[in-house]
Amino acid sequence: MKKLLILTAVGAILAAPALAVQKCVALDENSGVVTYTANEQEVEWTATLMTGAKISGIGICNSTEGMANEMSYSLKMTSEDGNSYCWCKMISPVVSYWVFAENMYNDASCFFYCSDTCARYIQQNSDFRAMMYSFLTD
Repeated sequence: MKKLLILTAVGAILAAPALAVQKCVALDENSGVVTYTANEQEVEWTATLMTGAKISGIGICNSTEGMANEMSYSLKMTSEDGNSYCWCKMISPVVSYWVFAENMYNDASCFFYCSDTCARYIQQNSDFRAMMYSFLTD
């Protein structure tokens, strides 16, 4: 009886991943974005792809300088001035690396427009989309 319970428990543990829900979303940088939404002074943005899939992400202002479409696994957060560099990250349906969008030249402008810049770049810039769709994780 004890062996049966152990085998049942082991079988349940091994079978659990097979029961997990999987999602399949085609992310192709050549497939455009139909619409996007981003509110000023908020970090979140959303976009609807031509395929009908929806993606969402965040845009933050940071002191880490970047070049066009540069990627970073992580960013150092500081409370100092100089957080005028807008970085974007997709958070759903998968998580991307941070992708540099633009130098906003001052903290206030960055805070006000960064999420809109991320969403606009996702819609209008296929190179930016290609970087955003690279190195994805759950």
